[in-house]
Amino acid sequence: MREETVTTLLEAEALAPEEAVCHPRTKALVEDLRLLGAGSAEGRLRSLAERCGLPR
Repeated sequence: MREETVTTLLEAEALAPEEAVCHPRTKALVEDLRLLGAGSAEGRLRSLAERCGLPR
C-alpha cells in the first residue's frame, strides 16, 4: 500500500509539480511515509522528499 501511495504522489507530481512538492499536506504525507518506510519505493520516496525540501 505504501508503495502505491508513493507511485500516486509521483504521478501527481508529474501532472502538477508545484502543487505536489509545495503543498503542506503532501510534505506531511511524505514525512509520514519516510518514518514508516516505503518498502521497494524507498528510493523514489527519498527523491521526492528532497524535491519537497524536507531534511534528510
